[in-house]
Amino acid sequence: MNTDLDMVVFPDMLYILAMMKFKRYSSFSELHHQTKITYSHISKMKQVMTEKGWITTERKGRKVVPTLTEKGLDVCNAFENLLITMEVKLIIKNETNI
Repeated sequence: MNTDLDMVVFPDMLYILAMMKFKRYSSFSELHHQTKITYSHISKMKQVMTEKGWITTERKGRKVVPTLTEKGLDVCNAFENLLITMEVKLIIKNETNI
């Protein structure tokens, strides 16, 4: 049975990290287009996540491609485990529910 409590909307940064975990992007620009989060907000998140050691970036031509670090993957997994413990679903467009 689905109720409103079965789904959780979570902060943009965790959404972006989840997108990275599931490889649903090829660059920050594509993340912006897929998530409808403003590019300036994504740019600020990129700076914070890099400073925290959650991601690394690589320039491929004009694109800046983010990659999760081991620490970033740990953050994603911890958040995923929290949602599982709370018995709610993590929903990402065009992706299997967790």
